[in-house]
Amino acid sequence: MSPWISIARVLACISFVVAVIAGFILAGLSSNALQGFIIILASIFGGLLQLAVIMVVTYAAEDIFVIKNKMFETNISHPATQKLCGKCEKEYDADMRSCPHCGNRM
Repeated sequence: MSPWISIARVLACISFVVAVIAGFILAGLSSNALQGFIIILASIFGGLLQLAVIMVVTYAAEDIFVIKNKMFETNISHPATQKLCGKCEKEYDADMRSCPHCGNRM
């Protein structure tokens, strides 16, 4: 796992806590109890929504890193086999149908 993903997850949790604390501070400054309660609920909901979005994005990024690393390991452990062209006698990948140098089809 990339360290940036861990950092993003920690920052998401910190931003949630900051949103809740800001909500309580703003609720304490309001003159109406109902308005303060709505501010607290909105800050908790907004913080949870932000936390959920960041977590989903980091889990997706982690999956992308895992898939990329597996693909990289597969390419290294199984290098492409080479063919020798009968016309120009240069090597090319065995997966290709014709020589990329001269166009000769085998």
